[in-house]
Amino acid sequence: MLQASCFKLYAKMMSKLSEDILSTVDIIDVVGRYVPLKRAGANFTACCPFHNEKTPSFMVSPSKQIFKCFGCGKGGNVITFMQEIERIDFRDAAKELAKQANIDLARYQIDPKKHDDWNDEKEKIKRIHKLAQKFFVEQLEKSPTAKKYLIEQRKLDEKTIKEF
Repeated sequence: MLQASCFKLYAKMMSKLSEDILSTVDIIDVVGRYVPLKRAGANFTACCPFHNEKTPSFMVSPSKQIFKCFGCGKGGNVITFMQEIERIDFRDAAKELAKQANIDLARYQIDPKKHDDWNDEKEKIKRIHKLAQKFFVEQLEKSPTAKKYLIEQRKLDEKTIKEF
């Protein structure tokens, strides 16, 4: 239960970080560091950095803050671009873009106290599982009928019974 709430909190924080990055970082500035962009009306074009091509099929829209390559099909926002071009995961891309935009990542950290609570809960669950395991092993040892059933009917050997 606590783990699910911790995950929801983490997802909410990452969503907020994404929103802040997307509203702060200009995709033209970021993409322009990797490929030379040419204005084409309201958009910008370039040869795609993700595959070899001679004619530009890579478009960047400053008004929508997205990119799209009509050759290889890749597209997305500035975070997606950073993930693809640097071959990094979302978390690292978000960190890098936040750093470039001077966004304080400390605002998006999960409260360590809640994390400690989650670890305590996890340890409680482990102890409960160990107690349950001990109980069922004792019950199996007390009942020769149950053990006979496992061996004869379920065709389990002693090693498998002991392991599971």
